[in-house]
Amino acid sequence: MIGGSRTRTLIGISFAVLLLAASRTAGAQVVTTLAGSRTAGFRDGQGTAASFFNPTAVAADTSGTVYVADTGNRLIRKITPDGGVTTFAGTGFGGYEPANFFAPTGLAVSASGTVYVADIGDGVGEGLLRKISPDGVVEAVWIQFPELQSPSDVAVDGSGTLYVVDPFAGLLKVTSAGVKTLLARVRGFWGVAVDRSGNIFVANTDQHTISRVSQDGVVTRFAGSGTPGSADGTGAAASFRGPSGLAVDDGGNVYVADRDNHVVRRITAEGVVSTLAGSGRAGSADGPATAASFHGPTGVALDCAGNLYVADRENQKIRKVTVPGGIGVCGRGGSWIVPSVAHVPGAHGSFWTSDLTLHNRGSVPVSGTLRFLGNGDDTRGSPEKAFTLQPFESVTIPDVLSALFGLTDGYGAVHILCSADRLVVRSRTSTPGPGGTVGDNVPGVPLSAFFTDRASERPVLVGLVENYEFRSNIVLVNGATAPITVQVTASDPSGAILGEKAYTIPTRGMIQDSRFLLRPEFGGAGRSGVTVTISSPTSGALFTALASVIDNGSNDPTTVLPQ
Repeated sequence: MIGGSRTRTLIGISFAVLLLAASRTAGAQVVTTLAGSRTAGFRDGQGTAASFFNPTAVAADTSGTVYVADTGNRLIRKITPDGGVTTFAGTGFGGYEPANFFAPTGLAVSASGTVYVADIGDGVGEGLLRKISPDGVVEAVWIQFPELQSPSDVAVDGSGTLYVVDPFAGLLKVTSAGVKTLLARVRGFWGVAVDRSGNIFVANTDQHTISRVSQDGVVTRFAGSGTPGSADGTGAAASFRGPSGLAVDDGGNVYVADRDNHVVRRITAEGVVSTLAGSGRAGSADGPATAASFHGPTGVALDCAGNLYVADRENQKIRKVTVPGGIGVCGRGGSWIVPSVAHVPGAHGSFWTSDLTLHNRGSVPVSGTLRFLGNGDDTRGSPEKAFTLQPFESVTIPDVLSALFGLTDGYGAVHILCSADRLVVRSRTSTPGPGGTVGDNVPGVPLSAFFTDRASERPVLVGLVENYEFRSNIVLVNGATAPITVQVTASDPSGAILGEKAYTIPTRGMIQDSRFLLRPEFGGAGRSGVTVTISSPTSGALFTALASVIDNGSNDPTTVLPQ
């Protein structure tokens, strides 16, 4: 049926229909050359047959297409996931006409596919901020001097708000409605990135530091001693040498093109700095992690799968850093977590198994990775499987933990990373216990829909029960790349507080507390009509939660989602 939906079911471990790769565990990152010949020039083409002239910035969209600010050529170039380079916008001549660029040095891609360009100017006249539609039409975004003089970089959040840095004017915020706010009058800012919680990160190249700026314009030092150096460490104990472009993933990790150290650094949400890739010596070698080399990297960008792209300016190349277990930036989607799947015995004669269904709702093929996150500290090595779905195709994997990951017992969360956002994810957990059960469906939660420590309204789970007829389990999921604390507060139908309990959830993981309302922290007695409020005091937290109310007679579960 042309244009119709196609549905398939995986039986046992017949993975060919899903193109599932062999299971693997996370390993070291690897640096490769995506495109560029190491000789300055202008040539479209495939991979190393193409050439650039001082590429300064990169940005990636949800499909894995990489955009390049080809500064020396005064062009914006486009690279497909397989390394095909074409010219996306620009004439190669400088000027104020929309289709011309003086010196593009910063890029960002919105969720709708609009590319924003910070054009720093020619050093005489004013620079410009420009936008390019997905089909290549260039327009100027007019922001009058002195609010903007020489924009060096731009970032865009999920709402379409722009954050523009100018080494002379500071940090400017421009909403999608055109409302402009000068957040920080700090000279010397060069690179900028924004996380899902609205924290803005800026690179002060001359001061060798990375700063964090709040939406109120409060500037604090995030990392870097202020003295040139290459030390890893936490906060001001670390050092940089000419940090330039920035990127931040959906877990709050900040990536830094540490230009004059010839490396790429990573900073966790807690400010811990480490060297991700690069030997620290100028060079162009591909290879694993710090065995590889860069020469003056100035821009970094992330795709949905967690791959990192680097504008290796002095090498005239665009490099790709494959980061196993990477998180990525997915804007409208592209990254989901199924809070809980199982292959494990339970109470009242139950044995829980979970099916997983993936559906491609788009008109182009999508590929991605399924990763078992485990529960608590039990990750089982974080095994992974790759998948590909054709347009409008659905695949159901019965008993996913056993069939896909080879696990004979256990439970935990599953992370799905995809090359596009047009994916529907759900699981169904059931048991053949007394009387049989049809189970219940649980949707995969996009990482972009996780709650943060800044959530204005704390999510609640309502209608929980613990008595001789029903039992309730709670599942808490950490979407961040560092451990977080989640506070669970239970109240009775009148609103009276029954008690509170704090849970520590490991990095990008989950915990389940079965029959949690019987815990002494909540009074240790049967209850009905219980409401649970979830929050986190951890800075940079990303979390979600759900509960299951299970019939003790039939073992039928009812899933309670946060509201």
